[in-house]
Amino acid sequence: MKIKKFVLVFSLLFLGVATLPSCGGQTSSVSTATEAIDYASQLKFNENSGRIYTKVELQYSVDGDTTHFYCDVDEITTAGILKVRYLGIDTPESTGKVQPYGHKASDFTKERVKNATSIIVESDSSEWEADSTGSRYLCWVWYRLSETEDYKLLNLEIMQAGLAAAKNIGGTSYASEMQAAYSQAMNLKLNMWSGEDDPDFYYGTAIQTDIKDIRLNIEDYLEKKVQFEANVTRVSGQTAYVEDYYEDDDRSYGISVYMGFDVNVQGQIKVNTRVRFVGNVEYYEAAGTYQISNLTYMAMKPDYADNVKVIDENVDVFPTEITPSELIEDGDELMSTYVSMKNLTVTDTYTTHNGGDNDGALTLTCTSEDNKTITIRTSVLYHEDKTLVLEDELMGKTIDVVGVVDTYDGETQIHVFLYDDITFVE
Repeated sequence: MKIKKFVLVFSLLFLGVATLPSCGGQTSSVSTATEAIDYASQLKFNENSGRIYTKVELQYSVDGDTTHFYCDVDEITTAGILKVRYLGIDTPESTGKVQPYGHKASDFTKERVKNATSIIVESDSSEWEADSTGSRYLCWVWYRLSETEDYKLLNLEIMQAGLAAAKNIGGTSYASEMQAAYSQAMNLKLNMWSGEDDPDFYYGTAIQTDIKDIRLNIEDYLEKKVQFEANVTRVSGQTAYVEDYYEDDDRSYGISVYMGFDVNVQGQIKVNTRVRFVGNVEYYEAAGTYQISNLTYMAMKPDYADNVKVIDENVDVFPTEITPSELIEDGDELMSTYVSMKNLTVTDTYTTHNGGDNDGALTLTCTSEDNKTITIRTSVLYHEDKTLVLEDELMGKTIDVVGVVDTYDGETQIHVFLYDDITFVE
């Protein structure tokens, strides 16, 4: 019997197919030939497995292997948000420093979770397990695109597409399926295993970096040409404010971008887009801050490597809620980031009257609940009917604000660009 079993397995391997046992109670095949096997369609979600799970709704898709969900399980959420790190996979980076095939992996994940009618996150055991950061939870993510379909394991589907390396899959509940999909993707030379250049990756001559590294090592980049990607949160005149979220820090870093008067450049940079920037790091003395300038966009040469390039036209951007103490103590690190602050009482107001573009802009001196003094600087604000917002409307009121951290005359403040970014607290 042992000889017959050996001959059978050898024959299957010779033909290019081997049958593996599945931890989910099914069988799984590894293909070494050219025919691809859809492991993700074969595997079924088992609600009686003993592994803990819950239904969630999408908040924000970070990248290929990290997603934030709305969730009502208090033990694993902060303010109702569950930050999930996908079990068993490691996709190329698409935030911060971007790697080849990072965007394709991110888009693959984003498309599925955005279009899902139902999403389930499942732990690998009977308890929720945090990752090394302590703020994210390791999960299997199941989704379906209609109520009549079976759930698919997205972790497995990403692996199967050749958009992830294997990460700590040994001993997990779906180890055999994940290993089979991983081997097949490599054998078929899919995406990151193809050996081919990623058409969406920047291969130009500028220093490839990210906002965090620029902000924390500014002297190393000053007057140098850099390339990085970021989400656009606000645009005011010739300046755009951009930032990127960093999982390990669980926070965003931002920087201002001077677009100049080139309408071609300005046409590419809009709020709620993700953009690849190539420009110089400079110190803008008038504003007392660092910025990116010298951008280009050659409309007649859209494939020019150093062009401003829109990566995603529909990005969700969320302000980071900060406290008055954080603004006062960490103002330098928060510079140019998109933030919110609550319960500020306006104790003094000043209106700019200089006959220029800022004529009518407001400066609000506010007191926080913990008796800190916070300065809010506004652009010229208008009501829906286009009438000017006056200081008397805000004096003495308690407000929540959304804006960008900047500085004036050495003092850190929050710059509010729109009247809708101010909420009156009853």
